[in-house]
Amino acid sequence: MSHKPYRLRCTLFGHEKDVRGLCSLYHPPSSFISVSRDITARVWVSDESTSMYREGMSMGGHENFISCVCTLPPDDEYPHGVILTGSNDHTINGYTIDSPAPVFKLTGHTNTVCALAAGKFGTFISGSWDNTAKVWFKQKNVLTLEGHEAAVWTVAVVPVSGHMITGSADKTIRIWKAGKVENVITGSHTDCIRCIVTLDPNHFASSSNDTTVRLWDMSGNCLNVLTGHTSFVYSIAFLSANFELVSGGEDRSIRIWKDGQCVQTIFHPAQSVWCVSVLANGDIVTGSSDGVVRMFTQEPSRMADDEMLNAYEQSITKCSLPAQIGDIKTDDLPGPDALNIPGKKEGQIQMIKRMDVVEAYQWSQSDDEWIKVGDVVGGGSNEQSDKKKDYEGKVLAFDYVAPSKRLLIISLKLPYNKNDDPYMAAHKFLDKNNLSPLFLDEVVQFIQQQTSSATLGEQIGNYVDPYTGASRYMAGTGETVAPSVGDPFTGSSRYLPGAAYQTSLPGLLRSCAQNDFSHSKPKSNVEDSVAYFPEKNFIKFEQINTQAMLSKLQEFNEQVDEDNKMKSHEFEQIKKLLSGGSFDVSSFFHAIDKMLFWPCGLLLPVLDILRFSFLDSSFNHHFFMNQMNSEPEMNIIYYAKSILVPNGLIKNQFMILRTLCNAFAHETGKHYIVQNIDLLQKNLFIVSETNDKSMQVALASLCVNLSVFYNTSQDDVQKTTLLSLIQELMMNVTDEEAYFRFAVAIGTIIKGNDVMLAAAKSLHFYDVLRNHTCPKNAKLDKTKRCYDALLSLLK
Repeated sequence: MSHKPYRLRCTLFGHEKDVRGLCSLYHPPSSFISVSRDITARVWVSDESTSMYREGMSMGGHENFISCVCTLPPDDEYPHGVILTGSNDHTINGYTIDSPAPVFKLTGHTNTVCALAAGKFGTFISGSWDNTAKVWFKQKNVLTLEGHEAAVWTVAVVPVSGHMITGSADKTIRIWKAGKVENVITGSHTDCIRCIVTLDPNHFASSSNDTTVRLWDMSGNCLNVLTGHTSFVYSIAFLSANFELVSGGEDRSIRIWKDGQCVQTIFHPAQSVWCVSVLANGDIVTGSSDGVVRMFTQEPSRMADDEMLNAYEQSITKCSLPAQIGDIKTDDLPGPDALNIPGKKEGQIQMIKRMDVVEAYQWSQSDDEWIKVGDVVGGGSNEQSDKKKDYEGKVLAFDYVAPSKRLLIISLKLPYNKNDDPYMAAHKFLDKNNLSPLFLDEVVQFIQQQTSSATLGEQIGNYVDPYTGASRYMAGTGETVAPSVGDPFTGSSRYLPGAAYQTSLPGLLRSCAQNDFSHSKPKSNVEDSVAYFPEKNFIKFEQINTQAMLSKLQEFNEQVDEDNKMKSHEFEQIKKLLSGGSFDVSSFFHAIDKMLFWPCGLLLPVLDILRFSFLDSSFNHHFFMNQMNSEPEMNIIYYAKSILVPNGLIKNQFMILRTLCNAFAHETGKHYIVQNIDLLQKNLFIVSETNDKSMQVALASLCVNLSVFYNTSQDDVQKTTLLSLIQELMMNVTDEEAYFRFAVAIGTIIKGNDVMLAAAKSLHFYDVLRNHTCPKNAKLDKTKRCYDALLSLLK
């Protein structure tokens, strides 16, 4: 099928955070507006002499990030139309093109306004995390559409018929007329509905977290399913009246669809393409997680020059998108000559070997050529992929599975002697093969499965129960003595598979732990060369004392009123989670939700269970999706604020901080925490004044996780804010381990980033670190070396 390809037109900078919404404007001609998490809306106007766009106005007025935008057509009162924005502050603002300040503000929703769509005669509809959609006319709420069981993520209007369509996190689509439901579409999309757009009075399209786009008629019949995206599809827009459309999502791409087929894929140098819009001239506008607005066109006269196009292609190549190969030898891969053979379909992946580098290419049907999308992580091996139990001074064959939605299996040599420390062997293996430290635990488990007779480590002392002072339970620790090397994050033992508990250490910091806590062997040259930053993985508190915790829960359960008392079937779900078995996520969620209202003196084991439960991907996703729909007082951030107060219980305070750290274990949780962490800053300052070691270490761990997250983005504003936060939190630190983690967080932000290095210098971090008492009295070698490394950067 013929398709005239889209090419980059221009790249627009101005927003400081994710661009979450786009919409064409009625005036000026060819203009559009973008809205962002930076709490601004920006108008972009065309410069016809250059085919470029420039920022025409920046609008403010919201108190939290802006998530959606639409425009109302001109009328007598507003001759240039009205711009409407919805925000996380639960309000809708109305603007005109003549002023950066809102001309009106609408209230009524009780949670984030995440969707807006204009109707006829000045009406419009809004969707919210409060599970409702509201219809507005002349700045008044005239109808509230209720029935969805979760957030209403998207809304649409069919102007001719007056129908309204809503899509929700409850996986359903509802079609409304005059405030009543005419049709409920269920069982098609298998995950949250993210976007709905109308084509004509009889047809609409929807996209979902299930990676698909679906086309519908107004009777609810699914006409086609468009597959090709590999992750959440956040936004769609029609390109023509012939069902041609564009979609964008979490797989870093937009995709052009024609006759039900993907005819072009355009990757972005950003993690998420949050929104797409189509201008009257057919050009496509996108907004991404890197805060950049990009325009693409089919018209050659409007396309960017060769220099800009090449720069864009290079930025895509650096993303190193993973591709799919089987369990093959790299020697079997073809050379560059294979790129002379045309691909069979749009998006097909081809692997070639150029010298010693394996490269990934994608076939572009519109360009009739292979486009490079990155280098394949790691490399193959000529070894057989069978795992061998021949480990005494010989080689294990480890199948490395790349962390992507596609499968990349490469067989690598893993040298191991029977008397080796599996953690150090794993560390050397990852370092030698340039693999992420994220796989350290997986490699260790593999070694131990293949060498089951090995016994390592030494015992640790008894624990003290924070409830009673006895030695039977410590929140967040294991229930038995485990073979160990000390954990620098918790002070407890390092986990070995089959032991009672686990603490997940980020790769660089785990290596630091071995430097200072492993007493069974002299340090090797490899250990001495370990870098301390930038850290690339999140700190997680994974240890658990199952029997003691369950016993404490039962004891405390008898002390609460009947409304908040845990039922026997709920207790069973908790037991299943703690034992690693299959559990009912919904039932467990309701049990936790109830127990969080226990009296402060009984909360510690509840928070401890919540901390552990965030490590489960299903519960993490379920919990934080519900957070998006919850009332403010039920929000985990507000709940944490209620605990992190002056004279609060220290044990509850450090446990809620550990819980927030564990939220970073999975995508939904970490994004939610990062988006809302600003609300917690004052409370973090309050509790930083304590001398409690556990509190200080938990605060520092949270800062490490934030630094790791921000280090993957281009958001220098957030990084600078985090540096300022760390500087304040460090002032009262007396614990050496906490100081070390704060130092790692600082290094993670500034190393390799000249802008952040300059920011740290302007904040006088050199003097802050040099004058702190912790490095002067440091007993751990890692603290001294990390301190010296930081000072050398900051000089």
